[in-house]
Amino acid sequence: MFKEKVEELIVNTNESIGEANRKIEEITLAQKEINEYADVQKGVINKMFEQLIDVLKKEQIKVINDFNEAVNVEKSKLAIEESKYTKIKEELQDKNVYFGNLLVDLADSSKLINEKEQNIDLENKRTEIQQLHHKAHKGGIPIIDSPYLSVNLETFKNAIDSAVTLHASNESEAISKKICYFGDKSFVLKFDIKNEVWEHSKIPGPYEFAYYAAAVSTHKGDILIAGGGSHSEAYLYTESRGRFLF
Repeated sequence: MFKEKVEELIVNTNESIGEANRKIEEITLAQKEINEYADVQKGVINKMFEQLIDVLKKEQIKVINDFNEAVNVEKSKLAIEESKYTKIKEELQDKNVYFGNLLVDLADSSKLINEKEQNIDLENKRTEIQQLHHKAHKGGIPIIDSPYLSVNLETFKNAIDSAVTLHASNESEAISKKICYFGDKSFVLKFDIKNEVWEHSKIPGPYEFAYYAAAVSTHKGDILIAGGGSHSEAYLYTESRGRFLF
């Protein structure tokens, strides 16, 4: 009798060992599959980000070209003004040369000409100098609209976050969900599964729910509310944001 019991235990043990081996084989196969899947998906991720980087590089070139064009417009304004004042300067320098030669001529009586003609010529030169003087002092350096870039890094980050999303299981998030019960008007009774705590709170806002509406929490922790009295509407309350989506 004792022998039979031992043999029976051996059989049961061997069966359990066989079952454990089958489980190990299944786990080994699952590990192989997840590794192969991970390699493929990492290749997809790399390709996706390479495409994203390529798009950003093209956008970078476009922004730089636009910026350079804007800078060149402002530089052309300065170049025009520089050319204008350079011309005035050259004309004034020519006048200085003329007056210098005139002083030399005045020192040599043999080179003197008719005084009346000299006075007329001198007045003409005075008028020209006054005009050049006015041009030199008129206006000023043009106002330059320095081009600049306005970059909102937070918006850029949010755009990347919304474009690239990883969907994965999260057990710690799952056990933090709440079971909801709806009784009195606009009040919800929630049971925190993780902390095993009851909470009775009022949902804010202009919404007034009838008695005995049904409420259930979603996988994201939001609250879906429907029915109550003769009501046929359904609402999704996002608890983290404190507002209704519809």
